[in-house]
Parts: sequence; C-alpha cells; structure tokens
Amino acid sequence: MNFGEQLARAALESLGYFVIQGFKVGVREADFLAVKRNGNNFECFHIEAQISWNPSGVFRAKANYGKSASEWKLSAKEYVQKKFFQEKLLKAIKEILGTNKYERILIYGKLKEPLQIPIIEAEGIKCIALKKLVDDAAKSGRMTSAFIEMYNITRL
Repeated sequence: MNFGEQLARAALESLGYFVIQGFKVGVREADFLAVKRNGNNFECFHIEAQISWNPSGVFRAKANYGKSASEWKLSAKEYVQKKFFQEKLLKAIKEILGTNKYERILIYGKLKEPLQIPIIEAEGIKCIALKKLVDDAAKSGRMTSAFIEMYNITRL
C-alpha cells in the first residue's frame, strides 16, 4: 500500500467510514470496502484508489503497448470493468457486505488524461479527487490521529 492509499484510508475513517482494506478474491482485490452509518441505516461502498503524484499513463486495465494513451476512452471503460465489475469480485463483495446495493467510488490523484473521469462516471462510478477527500476530512472535526499525522506531512 502506498502513501496515497494510506492517506485515503485515514481520510475515509475521519469521515466516519469503517474500512476493510485489501479485500482479495483470487487474483483480484478491492482496495477498500467501506460501511458508513446513516441514521438507522448503513451505506456500503466499494472504493478503488488510483493515486499517483506524477502519472506516467492513463487509467487502463492492461498494458496496451503504447496504445493506452491514444485509446484513452476505451482504456477507461476497460479499467472500470476490471476494477469494479469482475463477476467473482461482485459475488464476494455481496457476501461480505450482505447486499449488492453499494456505491462504487474511485479516488484519484494527479491524472495524465483528466477527460477519462467523465467516461468513468458514465459507467456509474463516483470519482473523487484525493485532494477533495483530504480537504473534507480536515474540515470534518473528527480527524483520526493517523489522518492528522499524514495531513501534517503532506502540508510540509
């Protein structure tokens, strides 16, 4: 797990999410499964984090040997299918969350091709910039000690 993912997890926890990290199903992995209480109900989430400080490529499901950059629209759709809609992963997430009704979220850092975000959102994925997530957590008034420590490091 890289620093960006650690920061994302700490921000999510500061915002009241209970987080399971690195949920594996065979060779597939959900970065985070999360649950948040909303009154008497619980909201469930499958969250992927693709956080880069200096991106070398676009969102993609597989190496396209130089074609990913020119075929960034297709690459974004393939990325969504790989990360969020693999059949075995869907089944396992339903089993652990107890429902197949959950929100899918992508947390991202700097992007090589920002125009991929609307393509990903059109596939039903909510996209949140890491900076916004961190800003929201900092304003929450419920910051965890892990978040405070990482937040202070990023502001140096």
